[in-house]
Amino acid sequence: LREALGARGVKLKAPNPRKRGRPPKEK
Repeated sequence: LREALGARGVKLKAPNPRKRGRPPKEK
């Protein structure tokens, strides 16, 4: 799970610098 959350956080962290440490639950 850590890999999935990490990848999601990094992917969303780049385009969404405002949502830091709190990636949106789209999937």
